[in-house]
Amino acid sequence: MHLSAKEQEELVERSEVHRIDCGERRWSETTISTVQKDGRFYRIVWERGLTENQDDEFEAGEVEEVFESVEIKAKATRHYFTPEEFDKESPTLTQRLAKEAESYEIVMEKPLTDSITNELIERAEALLDVLSDLEPLDIISEAKNYREITSQYLQAIIALGNHEGQNR
Repeated sequence: MHLSAKEQEELVERSEVHRIDCGERRWSETTISTVQKDGRFYRIVWERGLTENQDDEFEAGEVEEVFESVEIKAKATRHYFTPEEFDKESPTLTQRLAKEAESYEIVMEKPLTDSITNELIERAEALLDVLSDLEPLDIISEAKNYREITSQYLQAIIALGNHEGQNR
């Protein structure tokens, strides 16, 4: 899209969504601004004056359309607790799933209820009923732990689904 210097300046002032400063020189700094116009994003490269005597400089010409990309980074942090502290500080599986659901809603900009359907809740309830039939297998090493963890997970899905259902 071709824009005059004045049009570029106005877009940067009104619709800038992101800015990268590319290094200062004595009187100015090359700046790359991403602006939004009519639902699309464009890159404008201009010179930002660094003193009160230097004006910002825009040059008429083509501005490049760019596309938004969102990168989500997870950061792991180690914590060390005594067993008593862990029981007190550690969130339940339901609380952790609720927090993940909240993160999903923020990132996807739509409620998780679009994904957690009644069918999923019904399947979780059915699986929870079947887990009690597997109790005789608890004599196998670790089978009881797996069954209990699976039970907690299914209960958390049901609780989360019921919580979301109340919010509709």
